Amino acid sequence: MNNYKDHFSYLDCGLQKKIDCDSGYATTLKTKEHDTYQFIDLKNKPMLLQICSKGKVYKFNIEKKYPEENKNLGNGNSNAFLYDIDKDGKEEFIVVFSNSIDYILYAQVYKIKEN
Repeated sequence: MNNYKDHFSYLDCGLQKKIDCDSGYATTLKTKEHDTYQFIDLKNKPMLLQICSKGKVYKFNIEKKYPEENKNLGNGNSNAFLYDIDKDGKEEFIVVFSNSIDYILYAQVYKIKEN
């Protein structure tokens, strides 16, 4: 898995503007309920999940759970997607990380509560 990109841009769902980046990874996902999830993993910056729902923007820091060089800073070697992993009819947010020390892949699953 190699998602690292140099000099790329993405449309920020909260600011509604194009963001230019030096390096890293960003993905935009749409839920069944038409909410927008953005996972932003920029090199040497805190990883962020941004949810745009019904005119509101929610931001959450994502921290790696596996013992690594730095749990808080991104490196661009990740991937995110939505999937109903527990088959309850609601999608979970899943992040797959590449561990650069042990050369393994691992996933973190987040259940998103609706307000």
